[in-house]
Amino acid sequence: MPRGTPRLLPSPTPAPDVEATPEEARETADALPEDFPIDVPLYAGAKRILSFRDEDSDSFVVNLESEEDVPTVVRNLQRDLRREGWERVRETRTGDSATLRYEKGNRVATVKINGQGDTTEISLFILTEEE
Repeated sequence: MPRGTPRLLPSPTPAPDVEATPEEARETADALPEDFPIDVPLYAGAKRILSFRDEDSDSFVVNLESEEDVPTVVRNLQRDLRREGWERVRETRTGDSATLRYEKGNRVATVKINGQGDTTEISLFILTEEE
């Protein structure tokens, strides 16, 4: 983190493997773009850093930060994506990071998860592909 950048205070996180309702998870990411897809799970208890929609590419980006470790975040996001009907296409893990790629209809969800010391950064990219 560059010097002078304000550090966000940690938010309370649920115990590992505790399922949050979709409403509880949505509260995590206040100020999401208005038309953010309801079937895209957000990581409950994580602090929202950034979210926006790129209308030119019909895509969404959400960056979150969690105090849980990478394996816990990966396991919970895998479960939540499957529960919402997303199908796993690919998963890669290297060291303290992972990339998950899921598809649902003509949409692709790519989740990049990186351990950063005491926190885990979660970057979620949702793209609608032309049919």
